[in-house]
Amino acid sequence: MVITHSKTSLPHQLGYFLTYNHNVPHGFANTVLITEYLRFHRDRKKVNTILQLMRMKDLDELHSVLNNLITFKFDITKEEIADYSRQAFENKARLTIHPYAVELQDIVTIFERSLLK
Repeated sequence: MVITHSKTSLPHQLGYFLTYNHNVPHGFANTVLITEYLRFHRDRKKVNTILQLMRMKDLDELHSVLNNLITFKFDITKEEIADYSRQAFENKARLTIHPYAVELQDIVTIFERSLLK
């Protein structure tokens, strides 16, 4: 009920596409996307605070730690990423809680860098 009214953050929203279409547990889906989302996030002070609280020196270390914990292999195409990105971008109500404008290419980049290895 709370999420319905307050909406969700961008990586959480993007994680639903992996959960619903690729049967990835939602927490794992968010974990896979979070590092690239943090690279995209403009507020470096907030990102650095998160890293300090996690006792990580940088996003590369966070990525390495999370990559060792999450062993999902994604069978996803660029076409699927383009489709999920378009759907997420067109859902303007979900994007309104983000602190600054999000472009379609931002979403594509987060997905591609997170999933295409």
